[in-house]
Amino acid sequence: ACYRKRACSVPLEHGQIGIGKTHLAALLTDAYGRCNAWLRLRDTTEAEAVRCLMAALRHIAGQEEGTPLNPARVAAAVGRGGLVVIDDIPHFSARSTFWEHLVALAREFNTVGAKIVTTSNYKIPTIAWERMGDGRLSEFQCPLFLPAEIAEVLNAFGAPSEFLSEGVVSLFATLSHGHPLLVSALARYLRQRHW
Repeated sequence: ACYRKRACSVPLEHGQIGIGKTHLAALLTDAYGRCNAWLRLRDTTEAEAVRCLMAALRHIAGQEEGTPLNPARVAAAVGRGGLVVIDDIPHFSARSTFWEHLVALAREFNTVGAKIVTTSNYKIPTIAWERMGDGRLSEFQCPLFLPAEIAEVLNAFGAPSEFLSEGVVSLFATLSHGHPLLVSALARYLRQRHW
């Protein structure tokens, strides 16, 4: 299922595959203290993503399946301080139906003080930016690990002190390009081989 309830303007995260966008979104929802819905769209076609989005939004608004979606009703149901996460948005054309729905939803969320957090491997199309306007969006790329963060990962994996030296951390940074998934994979590999 692409919709699941989690206990738990529009920040748009994008970045490389496996860099931690979903984890960062989860940390944001934890910090925010409230998450009305979490939609996972990984590996969906545009048509599937639109169906998933519409089904989730109708559910939130208490609308019957097959009825035209009322974005204002969805925003009212989410309410002030509400949050919806749309995770792993695939690459869709700038004029896709998906972006039309998301733009309309973002406008209504803005009027009630609710938020949408999205993650994607791709940047939001420029036309969607322009249609939302008024500073309602903030987009950021998930960062790569800095040497100090790489040292923290190595330490968390139980690396001996000589692996925490500047030279070894620099080697890890070079081999992984600071990518969190690669840093963890290298550390896991070395730990399995007793460093």
